[in-house]
Amino acid sequence: MKKIFLLTLLLSPLPLLAQEATSTEPLVTTQAVSVANVNLSNARINQISTSTYTVSFSLTAPDEKQDNIRYGISLSHDDGTPVATYTFDKKISLEKGSSTPITENIDVPKGLSGTFAVLVRALTENGLPLGFGIAGTIELNDTELVKITDCVTDEESYTKNEVLQITCSVKEVKKGVLTSMENGGYVIKAKAFYGNNPKEVQVAFAEIVNNKAILELKGLTDPGTYTIYSSLYERSGSNVGKEFNTLFSVNGVKVSIMNTLLDKDMYKEGDTANATISLGLVVNGVSPILTLTGKLTGKDGSCADDSVREPTQGAIQISMPIKKTCLDPTFSVLVTDQTNTIIASSSLSLTSTIKNEPIKSPELSTNKTDKMIYGGTGLLGLLFGLVSVFIARRKFINTSQPQQV
Repeated sequence: MKKIFLLTLLLSPLPLLAQEATSTEPLVTTQAVSVANVNLSNARINQISTSTYTVSFSLTAPDEKQDNIRYGISLSHDDGTPVATYTFDKKISLEKGSSTPITENIDVPKGLSGTFAVLVRALTENGLPLGFGIAGTIELNDTELVKITDCVTDEESYTKNEVLQITCSVKEVKKGVLTSMENGGYVIKAKAFYGNNPKEVQVAFAEIVNNKAILELKGLTDPGTYTIYSSLYERSGSNVGKEFNTLFSVNGVKVSIMNTLLDKDMYKEGDTANATISLGLVVNGVSPILTLTGKLTGKDGSCADDSVREPTQGAIQISMPIKKTCLDPTFSVLVTDQTNTIIASSSLSLTSTIKNEPIKSPELSTNKTDKMIYGGTGLLGLLFGLVSVFIARRKFINTSQPQQV
């Protein structure tokens, strides 16, 4: 069986008095193991009831603060085969240099016998491993009454939104257990996980009929690989036996326009608009023909010819020659397939900032030539006035003196 380290959440069973379980190492401290920049240390396990154990450990971010850290616990057989996995819908923040203690209770499934290791993992928000440790080992000695022998999908791969069917076969180790109503009967629960994401995307239940259960998962839209964890449960909520893991894939393409940027908030005729698009592209199976179209419009309509190209993963640079003045530009991005179906779209709108130049008044002109002209004109006017006064005075004197005969 392929070892899968995705984690699922088990229902909490009721205490089982018939089950014998002992912890061979009830308090085991492990050496710190560093992966990336998160340390996991002081992992230990302690039995608190017949089937319930307390698992504790500490997480530390030695270099810098870490946000949205997840953690999970798994139970594995001594040969490394995963038996049960536990996730917790919690995210924690780790301050730089400080240790954060964590304690969780787990309930082991019924019907297990042998030596099992309890593993602890620290994960990123998307399920990538950061740190791990072994909390200890436990000895279980319970009678196996019923178990899942296999779970198969009706196809190996699917297209988006196709209904996935999984058929699980159940075997009675003790005859008559499945039809007995002593524990209320059994059901099968399946959880689907996408990639390394530690949070399930689908959950399904199915009744067992003639030793088989058919589960249906619908609405799986993201292309890529999924893992399904199928487990047997008593109707009372107790988990029974080992979980069964099934891999399948969904074919298709997923495009995410994560960001768009423009280099200016207005353009003049003859300018070139430079745009940057950050694109996420996931393709599983045969990729369809995709087209990325960039459009630039302003207050008065289209400002440039559309830019058309093939989309690629990462940052894409687009240059568009401007045909006319473009105020309040809007940059739109469309990704379409060969049938012109829109796969992804985004737009960015900016408000132009226009600076008005002040108008210079002739009366307030500071031009040197203007000053010389205005100054010369003033001097000529003053000289003309003085000459006029001198002439008028002479005339007055001549007319005011008496005439001699």
